[in-house]
Amino acid sequence: MHIMDLKNKNVVITGASTGIGEKMAEAFAAAGAKVLVVARSTDKLSALANRVDGSFLTADLSTAEGVDGLVDQCVETLGHIDVWVNNAGIETNDAFVSTDRNLVRTLARLNFEAPLLLTHDVVNHMLGRSGGHVVQISSIAGAIPFPGLTAYAGSKAGLTNFTESLRIELADTPVKLT
Repeated sequence: MHIMDLKNKNVVITGASTGIGEKMAEAFAAAGAKVLVVARSTDKLSALANRVDGSFLTADLSTAEGVDGLVDQCVETLGHIDVWVNNAGIETNDAFVSTDRNLVRTLARLNFEAPLLLTHDVVNHMLGRSGGHVVQISSIAGAIPFPGLTAYAGSKAGLTNFTESLRIELADTPVKLT
């Protein structure tokens, strides 16, 4: 297995204010990467960016305004992007039929639409630079049914299938996906 040398690589992580995103930011920084973290919580992002000697941008990826132009903002901040991690997401834990439709809409935008559009933009940037790597954070719920996580499972199944299809499209390019 090929392990990417992360020393001085520019890494962007969405949904980085807590949980998996926060731990990934710490790990990438420990491996020598320059990390830019993105989420809605300015206070948490600022503290994390200080801790990992990185930078941050505040954006709500459940909105078009938060997604459109974000890759360009990241390029302006970093100069270029070597690794992009689509980690931002939310889940539901109620029966689907009783889940508020606005929550379903937000979940679909954040877990599925945002990663697709951000991947579109960052892959075009990476193709122009002749290299890069996109990491999608999906879930076992995308492959195995989980009652109570129905909308979440559907969004993650879509993300997984999208990523596998895009991997085939990009097979002969220097852009890779995980």
